[in-house]
Amino acid sequence: MPSATFAPGWPSFTQPVKANVIAYRFDGPSFLKRVETICNTCDAHLGHVFPDSPAPSGLRYCMNAVALKKASSA
Repeated sequence: MPSATFAPGWPSFTQPVKANVIAYRFDGPSFLKRVETICNTCDAHLGHVFPDSPAPSGLRYCMNAVALKKASSA
């Protein structure tokens, strides 16, 4: 996920590295309108996405640290 920034306590990003690896579903009670990000392969919870980030995407992906794998810089 490019453009890493860090929200209080959570690694956050503006977009996924690959668009087809993350699925989305509404999470929690309807008044929260929270969108959960899940693995498109194994259905594991990855974090949440919020529409409050600046350009270019306007989205903030707050990911659980245990769901991240550091990419090698080769």
